[in-house]
Amino acid sequence: MYFSDTPSQKEFEKLLLKRVSHGIYEIRTNPNDRGILYTRSSAKETEISLDEILDDSVELTSKINTMFKWLNCQENISFQAQMELQRLKSSLLRSMSAAVTDITAVMEWRENNMDIGTQDEYETMEMGDL
Repeated sequence: MYFSDTPSQKEFEKLLLKRVSHGIYEIRTNPNDRGILYTRSSAKETEISLDEILDDSVELTSKINTMFKWLNCQENISFQAQMELQRLKSSLLRSMSAAVTDITAVMEWRENNMDIGTQDEYETMEMGDL
């Protein structure tokens, strides 16, 4: 049996399937059981600030340093493995430093440009009122 991609096919599928997990569907046995509903959230709803992201990044960098200190204290690690660990540490900490730097750059951009946008809108409103 072949179904074309029409609204009736979609309605038919909705009657038979329920969502049990993200991307996973099962056959509906109870007509009232609609399964799990997932809604999309936006950044405004979660209210994540750049300050929080910066704090989290600095804290993560500190945890990474602590972990490497612990790894460096471990015994019976070959010289070659120690050199590889130092290379990994250097690369990871360089990446974390770049992330922190870029986050602060975005914060500065926001301060410089979001204020300008607000000021320009205010000036435009004043000029229109004249």
